[in-house]
Amino acid sequence: MSFFENSLHNPPKHRAKIIIFALVLFAFFNLSGPQASISQGIYKNKTDCQCVVFRLDDIQDNFLNRSQLAVMNLFLEKNQSLTLALILNALGNDTTVLNKVRFGYELGNFELASHGWNHENFSKLNEQDQVDLLRKANEKMHRIFGVYSTIFIPPLYEFNNSTLDAARQVGINVFSSLDKYYEHRNQSGLITHGIHSDPVHGENILHFPTTLQYSYFDGARWNTYSVQQSLQSIHESISSYGYAVVTLHPQGFVNLLNNNLTNSVNSTQIKNLAEIIDSINSENIHTTSFYKLGGINNKSMGEANNLSTDTNHKMVPNQ
Repeated sequence: MSFFENSLHNPPKHRAKIIIFALVLFAFFNLSGPQASISQGIYKNKTDCQCVVFRLDDIQDNFLNRSQLAVMNLFLEKNQSLTLALILNALGNDTTVLNKVRFGYELGNFELASHGWNHENFSKLNEQDQVDLLRKANEKMHRIFGVYSTIFIPPLYEFNNSTLDAARQVGINVFSSLDKYYEHRNQSGLITHGIHSDPVHGENILHFPTTLQYSYFDGARWNTYSVQQSLQSIHESISSYGYAVVTLHPQGFVNLLNNNLTNSVNSTQIKNLAEIIDSINSENIHTTSFYKLGGINNKSMGEANNLSTDTNHKMVPNQ
């Protein structure tokens, strides 16, 4: 006679105890079983961060460097967090940009992320080439700034399954693409809504996509959303995900001459960005980094200087 068949012959009092015991066993095995993979959409609970990650893409030598510096200076002056997406093969000789990045990083305001080696479309490359470029970019970052990053911001927002596999091989655990990129491919389930308890030591990748492209290229010219449009988008994203990710580009903060970009800062656009920052801060919405948003405690993971390029070793953030 089975356990459940035997319970039918017990008095109601004993039967209730048996049912409770069975429910406890069921809960135990479900909670202690293996975690679902990221592709199964495990992050469904909205984080209560109530925060915004600002990221500045296309950091490189001698490219609209006055605009790059103006945006970085704004975040430093306001003591706010900013993630910098570095194009590593195009970085290393412009001392004004390098010194500002290093200063903000050492101060604790800037978070460093890889934006590829040559701003290449990773989805067009095979897996091994992607592994090589991710590792090469991180080695260059370490040589310049003494830090490895586990954050990857795919150039052109493009990536595929091979990119995810390559990222896992080199220790990347945070991706920031574009929310529309996931939607158009029916992959919105990848977007991280909550915080995993231990993302660094697992095989999962946290996906925190851009929810507002503050400046965007329409195929002919660069456009920038208004302050009100931007704030509305930020609030909608926080309502949906618990956080917002705002992507900035140097191209959005320069003056145009005959529709051509110039290395001259558009002070109005800088003031508008300052107004957005002041507005969210007044609502107790704070700026943060991807690491903090993902609950990644890098202090418990060792120092980057102790890592090798062996694929069995994880690269660790040093911020």
